[in-house]
Amino acid sequence: MVITQRDTTTRELQEVDALSQYNRARTNLQTVLGTVLTDYDVDIEQAKTGVVGREPDPIPAVPAAVPAISPAVRR
Repeated sequence: MVITQRDTTTRELQEVDALSQYNRARTNLQTVLGTVLTDYDVDIEQAKTGVVGREPDPIPAVPAAVPAISPAVRR
């Protein structure tokens, strides 16, 4: 059981690391291409005046917390 938990934790950490590397690479690409402001729909003139003409983005949903160990496995 401990080995299974260790392997699961290792896989989850690898997934988080892969997502982090992907986001870092995407941000670096946007920086190199100079597309950060257009990708995020930022208008410099609106930013200077502080008046934004579009609706704000919706707040992303937060996934429900998943217990690390199911109650049936705990002893």
